[in-house]
Amino acid sequence: MSEFIGRSCCCSGRVRAFRKYLRGCQDYIETGTLFGGSAVEIGQIVSGDVHCVDPLNGYNGEDGRADPECDMVPSPEIVRSNWEAAGLDPVRLHLHLQKTPPLPVALGDRKFDVAYIDGDHTVEGCMSDWLLLKDRISKFIIFDDLDNKPAVRHVVQVAVGSTGSDWRLIDHDFLGILAHV
Repeated sequence: MSEFIGRSCCCSGRVRAFRKYLRGCQDYIETGTLFGGSAVEIGQIVSGDVHCVDPLNGYNGEDGRADPECDMVPSPEIVRSNWEAAGLDPVRLHLHLQKTPPLPVALGDRKFDVAYIDGDHTVEGCMSDWLLLKDRISKFIIFDDLDNKPAVRHVVQVAVGSTGSDWRLIDHDFLGILAHV
């Protein structure tokens, strides 16, 4: 892959976890894309379409705000460039330029094998994404920043601890990976 533009949040531990669990998965959706690091890494593993839901207009959805770690403003052009630099087919990448909720109307009632929740890291934002996605995902939901964001940890505890929950926490090394059971 050519040099990644912006900041890729995918360290080797995350990539190993993605490869361990996501082999054989097809369609993928994520909330929170930044510069497309997780979309690119997971796009190299899954065989289907990759859907990114993020306004891509600035850091944390704030118009024109640069990411403080790399001093760049996220944009659709950067995500597409990173995707294509990785040698991935541009037809598989779908950018939905909006915040959640709601999910994009264009998705209809589409289902996915995998979701990655990495948007709003507040309890409200993370819980909203969980509730939007949990019934559309057949295999795995990945929560970013489980170990260093108490709000994310709280939502994961609620997700797996609810009576009758169909989800189990199977990995919790920085990422929270839930498997549908």
